[in-house]
Amino acid sequence: AQAEAAIKELPTVEGAPQALLQIIGAGEQVQREVRQSAAIAFKNIAKSYWEPLMRVTKAMCVPDASKPAIREMLFQVLLVEGDKSVRDLLAEAVNQFARVDYPHNWPQLLPEIISHVQSGEPLRMHNALLALRQVTKRLEYKSKEGREPLEVIINTALPLVQQLCDSNNSLEAAMIMKLCLKILWSSTQFSLPAAATGTNVDPAALEHLSQWLELIGAIIAKPLPEAEEPNA
Repeated sequence: AQAEAAIKELPTVEGAPQALLQIIGAGEQVQREVRQSAAIAFKNIAKSYWEPLMRVTKAMCVPDASKPAIREMLFQVLLVEGDKSVRDLLAEAVNQFARVDYPHNWPQLLPEIISHVQSGEPLRMHNALLALRQVTKRLEYKSKEGREPLEVIINTALPLVQQLCDSNNSLEAAMIMKLCLKILWSSTQFSLPAAATGTNVDPAALEHLSQWLELIGAIIAKPLPEAEEPNA
């Protein structure tokens, strides 16, 4: 009972969410089970105590002044996380933060994602794309009037995402490709890009869509990568 009460107080305890992220980011210095438990606790804070919701009052939530540092620390910890079970929990936290904060209170997220996607480091690239996937997943159901943040992603990030659909047949490339296609799906499943529809069609946007269709056809025709269990 005392442990449960302590966990409920974590969101408002100064530095507690950051402490959880420090445990998660400690890697092999901390037992995997402990890191998983910390990730679950952090995800629950993101889901239930980031904003007032139902029975959760403002006083029970993470203080606004602490949120920018927590968001940035979460993104940095996610970028280098190699354990899928922990990474998925961190990605869910990104999803929850994006629901509340993106883009108005988290404008630097997209530029940071693009920067790390271009880093050339496979783990950072994969995990930055995972963060982008979570953001597009949060925006995919927006009405036409609320799609502007998604249109920004389509115009700035999708061309780069398209370039990452590597033609080699390695398992790592296949995992990157899978994320890229999920991002495309979330960006276009309910509406094509504004620049490619309507009365003022941008020829470059139409060409970009055409390239995606060609790429998807080539991917469907690809042989499967080597059969092994990915750590991703």
